[in-house]
Amino acid sequence: FDPLACFNRAVARHEKVQQMFDALWRTREPRALEELCEELKISPATAKRLIAFLRTQRGVEVRYDRDRNRYRQRQTVP
Repeated sequence: FDPLACFNRAVARHEKVQQMFDALWRTREPRALEELCEELKISPATAKRLIAFLRTQRGVEVRYDRDRNRYRQRQTVP
């Protein structure tokens, strides 16, 4: 067991979650999964896991537009 390696993996995952959040937040236009993967340099499976994490663990409302095959974050103003 290497505590430093575990810490580094956790930090890397947190950074990827934040990058996914930012990529979805900075535009109101829906984003294709392929665009997100290319921008974040991740696989489609990882992108889907990050989106699922944002939805379930962080309560972020990420919507999938089936007709356009794209994702977007619902942006609400308080």
